[in-house]
Amino acid sequence: MSHGIPVHPTQTIQSVLEIGLSRLKIKPLNEPKLFPCSRTDRGVHALSTTAHCDLEFPEGTDSISVIIHSLNSFLLRNDFDIRILDAKIVPDNFSARYSAIKKTYLYRFAVLKPGLYDCDRKAKYFAPVPIAEKDRCHFVFDSNFDHPSVNEASKLFIGTKDFRSFMGRPKINKDVTTVRSIDSLELRAGRSLLSCPHADLYNFWEVVCTGKSFLYTQVRRTVSVLISLAQGKLTLSDVENLFKNPSPESWLEKAVLVPGCGLYLVNVQYHPEDFLFKTNKKNRLFHTQTKVTTADGKVFLEEYAQEAEFVSISPIPQQAFGFVVDYKPDLQVATVLPGLSMGSQDVAQDVTVLRQNKITHILSLGVEVARVEGITYYYIDALDLPQFNLRPMFERCFHVIDSARKREGGHVFVHCNAGISRSSTIVVAYLMRELGLNFITAITILKKVRPVAKPNEGFVSQLLAFEREEHSSPVSNRPN
Repeated sequence: MSHGIPVHPTQTIQSVLEIGLSRLKIKPLNEPKLFPCSRTDRGVHALSTTAHCDLEFPEGTDSISVIIHSLNSFLLRNDFDIRILDAKIVPDNFSARYSAIKKTYLYRFAVLKPGLYDCDRKAKYFAPVPIAEKDRCHFVFDSNFDHPSVNEASKLFIGTKDFRSFMGRPKINKDVTTVRSIDSLELRAGRSLLSCPHADLYNFWEVVCTGKSFLYTQVRRTVSVLISLAQGKLTLSDVENLFKNPSPESWLEKAVLVPGCGLYLVNVQYHPEDFLFKTNKKNRLFHTQTKVTTADGKVFLEEYAQEAEFVSISPIPQQAFGFVVDYKPDLQVATVLPGLSMGSQDVAQDVTVLRQNKITHILSLGVEVARVEGITYYYIDALDLPQFNLRPMFERCFHVIDSARKREGGHVFVHCNAGISRSSTIVVAYLMRELGLNFITAITILKKVRPVAKPNEGFVSQLLAFEREEHSSPVSNRPN
């Protein structure tokens, strides 16, 4: 520390900003604690990133202008390569990390053009690197690079998969779930930051990857595999094996980890609704129009398409009530097996729908509902959080479902709040046990009748662990 300010190499963006926040022109009443949307290795760049912080100011303080002006003044005075682009007040339940719906990473690398040097092994000692690209791009001196093979291999990474083979050894949170969802992975032609003779020696490339969250070194290891594949050091079968056998031991040493200097966090995306102050927030599964009143009395009309896809927010110039009005409750009853259905809590509270579907038993996960005469109720206390351990509740839920549909010949309805995560997890686990299925097959069956079913990342990890348990245990030892 120098005068209370971190000095390289121990400084972090978080520590720098926390000190800057504590030295604002108008000091906050509490000690600032910053929560970034993600953490990156040293040398990784962020073109745009986010963080949230709980701050209390004296009443009447223009906190936003104070934060932006004072923080940037602090950063400029102390020569930090950080700038605050924007700040806003958000609801108490907003999290820069967990509210994020998509992150985009870009990795820049340059491959030496073929035929310039007699031996690629010696090229790195002779080929000059553009000075403008120092610590901003990874240079590959082996000119052998089959880019069409990269496009083919990229398809293997898309979707929800176990990326355990691509995770480095994390310094913290070593028990993190390794299941992640990749929305897109693309190799495209890039360019040098500045035009100069030395830049003409290389073909510049960019790998763009999008997803909700990533494991430690996952993006860099992904790029390492793609480059090694294009150079002929790995085969497509080698890449497939990383997913078939997700384990640190499956990592291929031929795929040398690329440095952090080429990696850029491009942006972090959130739903616009997450920035609105609302008295109630609920996932909407079908096309829905909802009136929302903010804390300052402004009224907006939110519109959602199917599968909770956000469409638009439009201001309404009229007086409105101070609460959320959801005009279209989710009354879908998704029948998975004879005598077993699932969905949202709206069904569990609609007497007509319950009678029409001959529901005799209701299993509630974390959400208690008003009781209807003639229906047997069971309640399991469960939170929809990745870190919540739902696995110990599996057997109890199985017993409830089996008792209702097999021994009593009834029809059990399983629900949570929105019928997306908790109830889906229990139903998928039951299908795995009842039908001897793996996780992928079970979730596919459920999605055919309940397309919005989506266990959170922590629950997916628990289901994969449950799959391994089931396959390693003799059938005769499984409880009936």
